[in-house]
Amino acid sequence: MMHHHESIVAYTRVYEERQAGTWHIGRVVVRKDWRLKGLGKKIMNQSINFLFTKQDVELILISAQEYLLKFYSDFGFEAFGEAYLEDGIPHRAMKLDKKKPQPDNNCGNSHS
Repeated sequence: MMHHHESIVAYTRVYEERQAGTWHIGRVVVRKDWRLKGLGKKIMNQSINFLFTKQDVELILISAQEYLLKFYSDFGFEAFGEAYLEDGIPHRAMKLDKKKPQPDNNCGNSHS
């Protein structure tokens, strides 16, 4: 969560599925008036680094809206499986493997 004064301006939800060891990042949101300032990249980097360093997670899963595939790919996430609808919006499952070398993508993600 990122704050400016007393207001939340960016947020992600990080959670473990009931099957231990399956971790997700979800509900990535940036307040409309704070978009295009790099907060989405910053909070994703913080979430990824938290899981890979503090929780010693090996694999992160996300459910990405299709129009954001490039955004998440820049962090090293790879789409898998077929597209599906979630709340009427096209999505794809994506995964990020800690062991797989990541491209130098200017996202600041330094987990490899």
